[in-house]
Amino acid sequence: MIHAPLFYKNRTISSALTATSVEVYVVPNQYEGHIASLLFSNSGGAAAVTLVHYDKALDTNFTVLGSFSVPAYGVFQLENAMWLAKGDKLLCSSVSSLVSLTLVVKELYSPQTF
Repeated sequence: MIHAPLFYKNRTISSALTATSVEVYVVPNQYEGHIASLLFSNSGGAAAVTLVHYDKALDTNFTVLGSFSVPAYGVFQLENAMWLAKGDKLLCSSVSSLVSLTLVVKELYSPQTF
């Protein structure tokens, strides 16, 4: 059996966070997204962050981090965090505008994705 070659692209996405939940990443149609690294960086006092995974297939939000405290002038990193299907989203907020989020995402072309 001959398999189609796998095509992927790597992306780095950064976003400044606010108290309002922001869509920081949406998996494009015909792709799956592997979150290889998720890094919160804090350039001020300790601040709580919230990270939510929206599962499009289930039309449901799942809290990944709820009011998690990122240390003052520190970082918090998750590696090989999760696989996302097309249309899935990551939403994030922080009580401080001094917190930013950087994602490293490997998007795998998969036109027959679930």
